[in-house]
Amino acid sequence: MNNPIQQLNKATSEAGSKTTSLAGQHLKSRNFTFTDQLEFANFSGDTNPIHIDPVAARRTISGQCIMHGIHGLLWALDTLSECTGLTASNVKVRFIKPIFLNETISCIWEEQTKQLSLISGDIVLSVATLRLGSLKSVNTIQTKIEPPRSKPKEPTFIECSSLGRQPFAIYGDSTLAKTLFPSFVKAYGIAAACEIAAISEVIGMECPGLHSLFTTLQVDFRLDSDSIPNFTLKKSDERFNLLQIFVEAHTLTGEAEAFYRPPPSSNLRITELRTFVHEDEFKNVCALIVGGSRGLGELVAKLITSGGGKSIITYNVGSADAARVQREILSFGGYCETIQLTIGETVSLPARLSDFNQLYYFATPKIFGKRSSEFDTR
Repeated sequence: MNNPIQQLNKATSEAGSKTTSLAGQHLKSRNFTFTDQLEFANFSGDTNPIHIDPVAARRTISGQCIMHGIHGLLWALDTLSECTGLTASNVKVRFIKPIFLNETISCIWEEQTKQLSLISGDIVLSVATLRLGSLKSVNTIQTKIEPPRSKPKEPTFIECSSLGRQPFAIYGDSTLAKTLFPSFVKAYGIAAACEIAAISEVIGMECPGLHSLFTTLQVDFRLDSDSIPNFTLKKSDERFNLLQIFVEAHTLTGEAEAFYRPPPSSNLRITELRTFVHEDEFKNVCALIVGGSRGLGELVAKLITSGGGKSIITYNVGSADAARVQREILSFGGYCETIQLTIGETVSLPARLSDFNQLYYFATPKIFGKRSSEFDTR
């Protein structure tokens, strides 16, 4: 890796982090796969679709599944403990950019600034500032263990803002802790591993829940506490849809910040759109709509149908969305077909192209797929 710390310092400085320009230590690199995602989701209980459902995740701000922020943090702390024997009594982490699957992630330790960072090439993904200290390993889990939730809650921002004190519990499979983070468990204990993972469940499944985006976390590790584990809203800022949540568990206290991200938009139904077109306005149209299972493509398919035309819509992975649009159009009495089509270097278009007299292209690229700090002139 070419000067990773120099690149790290530049990027974190731009993000508002104070770092020095000293050389750091490259500890380890790895790629995280979808299987890794599922394992951490089972361990933490955080099964938010943005992490484990490629079809649902394509409609989020990331455009694809992203790694749990706390998964990255635990792996970094596990790597630090394994490679250096160091442990932290306090951790302040900023999740700067999403971590995508199947890309090489490197863990960098900066001794002078006590910063532990995850980077991809020259892009800084997260930065954790540590206060080093020896810890007592706690291997008896006192926090209540509950069955995992079937799906995340979907409260409004106002409901999140008025949230009172809630019980803090572990909703994941605690037996996975030693498998996923053996060095962390040895140094901090299985209880701390499960409780810090459970914070991911609070954010991703409870508050904000479905429409959450984790941004920062501060954790203080402590000896076994007799306090009743709980979490509560500390502060909300409606200007930025920002929520601050305080967590108190047996082995740690934590302060988490998360954004309430906008829910995916939904189109008007065809019965509402029919008022915008004349009855036979598109009666001679037979349209191939690439990317017609949602968004603008779905809207065009419905408008053409409303005007008496035929719509053939394609989808990449959103077969359920395409089927939903087709059912709505057919119920209206219109004509609609669905075709699976993946846009790439080699594309096989439908053989019956001569049947179409209009073509619409709404294939959606991944929003944050670019991983380079250089300006793209194309």
